[in-house]
Amino acid sequence: MPPEFISDLENRFPKQRAAPCAAPHHTPHRKAGSGGEQQYTVSGPSTDSRTVADRVRRDLEETVAVIQACLDLSDQIAAAAGVMLDAVRDGAKLVFIGNGGSAADAQHLTADLVGRFRQERRPIPAVALTADTSVLTAVANDYGFAQVFARQVRALVRPGDVLVAISTSGASADVLAAVEAARHRGARLVALTGRHGGSLAEAADIAIRVPSDDVAHVQDAHLAVGHTICGILEDAWRSGDIVADQREAKEPWTNR
Repeated sequence: MPPEFISDLENRFPKQRAAPCAAPHHTPHRKAGSGGEQQYTVSGPSTDSRTVADRVRRDLEETVAVIQACLDLSDQIAAAAGVMLDAVRDGAKLVFIGNGGSAADAQHLTADLVGRFRQERRPIPAVALTADTSVLTAVANDYGFAQVFARQVRALVRPGDVLVAISTSGASADVLAAVEAARHRGARLVALTGRHGGSLAEAADIAIRVPSDDVAHVQDAHLAVGHTICGILEDAWRSGDIVADQREAKEPWTNR
């Protein structure tokens, strides 16, 4: 490129200095705490310069309060565990469904039952209908998302099984469609919902309504309730294993 052309371009389009980047809205600052530990504050119009530690404490206190309020649901939780235990003792299975964070809870609890929660014992028959992406996407593509669980229920659920439906709102169309399908298949229904429960709680044999409208806190409580039920099932299942071993002279339950 001729030098005179370059000079002409420079005259027409002079270089401009880049403006400095604006400071972020929320800037963390470190300061020494009274005990020598480092504390962090977040400054910004939406925080009023409150310390991050205060925010953590407040959120955890709210979570604890919601979970503690579930003590009033002890009868419903015990009843749900009883229905689920009766089902697996009779050779049926537990089927979990949910969307988003509730889908994660469904798979988490299934893993605790099929694998191990706290103790060694035979696997407890459970399946999460949230895990097979090929089935989920095929059904959603061919029949619509509202059928992603119902189609699987019609294929896999048998009389005596227990459908465990997890939904903070209790109003998810795909969950409600699965409930209707499970009824036609002769399954029992346990629902974990938020405070109002929606149509799901009304349709359930046993509804555990966490007394909160905050989705995150409801999900925290759902997992706590689920772990409580897992512990009850595991204790009873393990006890049954020992009796069965003595009667049937099979290999120890730790090797099954």
